[in-house]
Amino acid sequence: MLNLICMDMETSGLFPKSDYILELSYCLIQIENHNRTIGDSKHLYVANSPILLQHSLTPEVIKFHTENKLLEDLKYCHDKKTLCQVESIVVDDICNAFGNLARVMLVGFNLSFLNDFIKEKLPKLEQKLYRTQCDLTSLGILSKFFGTTHSKYTVSDNKRSNIGLANILQLIERLEINV
Repeated sequence: MLNLICMDMETSGLFPKSDYILELSYCLIQIENHNRTIGDSKHLYVANSPILLQHSLTPEVIKFHTENKLLEDLKYCHDKKTLCQVESIVVDDICNAFGNLARVMLVGFNLSFLNDFIKEKLPKLEQKLYRTQCDLTSLGILSKFFGTTHSKYTVSDNKRSNIGLANILQLIERLEINV
């Protein structure tokens, strides 16, 4: 049996010591023999001080998160959580899905970036992760050469889609993983 957490994260920059997590999206998956159980996708906004964000966002980050509508969503979202609450939700979901002693394999794009932020900002989540992880960056690049297929996986709310998590789930769907 293999327990996975597919994760995507949006941040205020590239440096975990000085930047902030703005949004975290994830989905839990359990693989056993030929069966995959895929949980509901979660999409959590982090409540950061607008003053802190205003001073920490570079023009490039502002442009990027304006284009992907994250800054607009953060401005109007009424269900933001503290980073501590976000971490608790993720860890509780792992424990509820797989048991209190369970550890999960992190799956996503650019795992060195994700791991740096998890290590710095989400230490309880870091304790739930296996050392073995699956970075899909290369698979994502290769899949562009082989064309795209329609997938049932889209991750969205009323305003925007989390393309990163949807892409991760689409690649998992294409893989023939048997444990």
